[in-house]
Amino acid sequence: MKKTDTKERILQEALRLFSQKGYDAVGVAEIAEAVGIKAPSLYKHYKSKHDIFESIIKRINKADTDQATEHEMPLENGTEVCPSVEKIHSYTEAMFLYWTREEFSSRFRKLLTLEQYKSLEMSQLYQNYIAGGPVQYMADIFKTMTGSYEEAFSLALEFYGPMYLLYSLYDSSDDKEEIISALKRHIERFFKRLKGEITFETKRLILRPWREEDAEELYKYACDPDIGPIAGWPAHTSVENSREIIRNVLSAENTFAVVLKETGLPIGCIGIMKNANIPTNSNEAELGYWLGKPYWGQGLIPEAAKECLRRCFEDMGLERVWCGHYDGNEKSRRVQEKCGFKYHHTEYDKPCPLTNDVRTEHISVITKNEWLKHKEEF
Repeated sequence: MKKTDTKERILQEALRLFSQKGYDAVGVAEIAEAVGIKAPSLYKHYKSKHDIFESIIKRINKADTDQATEHEMPLENGTEVCPSVEKIHSYTEAMFLYWTREEFSSRFRKLLTLEQYKSLEMSQLYQNYIAGGPVQYMADIFKTMTGSYEEAFSLALEFYGPMYLLYSLYDSSDDKEEIISALKRHIERFFKRLKGEITFETKRLILRPWREEDAEELYKYACDPDIGPIAGWPAHTSVENSREIIRNVLSAENTFAVVLKETGLPIGCIGIMKNANIPTNSNEAELGYWLGKPYWGQGLIPEAAKECLRRCFEDMGLERVWCGHYDGNEKSRRVQEKCGFKYHHTEYDKPCPLTNDVRTEHISVITKNEWLKHKEEF
């Protein structure tokens, strides 16, 4: 047997025994016997039982980092980067499978569960990996969505609490696939509800997710041929058409109805987009907007856009936001200027798929540093 194979078997057998009997109940001699070597031979590979345990932790830490990297998630707490809902969803499912189906990490979780009340070290490790650590990690992420730590922490508890319980149910269940399905249903319902709760306010406006019951108000303004076509999308043809667009387009993450506080009704739309009309990197986004004609010239879209820029740079941790307008859309150009965007470049003969034509588009950009320098002026 090769030396590396023996060292790996020691690690695997030690963790198996720790997870079944507890750390203190297992001695070096028992580990060596399980591997099929003499106790003195074990010390050629590890200095002590605690050295074995430290090696287990190092492997767990590497696996944690690999999972986060693979799913493009923050590597540590205190993040200012806002991952997409889709990334959080896939990462959460992957981590649940990692802590349940993968033998090494599953045994480590069971070991910490057994030992959490026996020593301060094990209690801290249990909190870091299984309890408080994941809650804090999710709270930091949710803060980038809500802007409030108190609200973010409450959301983290709501999100992770069922997952924490499902670990125990998984271990004792004869139908483990049903537990996985229950986890997926929980995540889907949580984010569906969360999307409907995220709102932002300005002096005159509320920015909130679109609702199907907004279809009539949406159609009232989106049917105007002076609204959609100049922005690159066709005028809506009916209330039902508007309802379908709410379901299939305006339900996207970070797409908001611009609601007038005075009436409580939507009068336009604004969205923070990734790789929609303008290619963006992970730390960038594109801003898009339109407003019903009766409300033009009142500074309402600049007011909404400034709040979205605050969200981009403060809540989502972005470094750059892009915005474009087609030739002739001077109102959109003026909005960008009022919000601090600076002209970057022009793209000619650019396909506009929704209206089936080609156009000239002028692209502007604002960086986080520029926004910070002048945000009180914008």
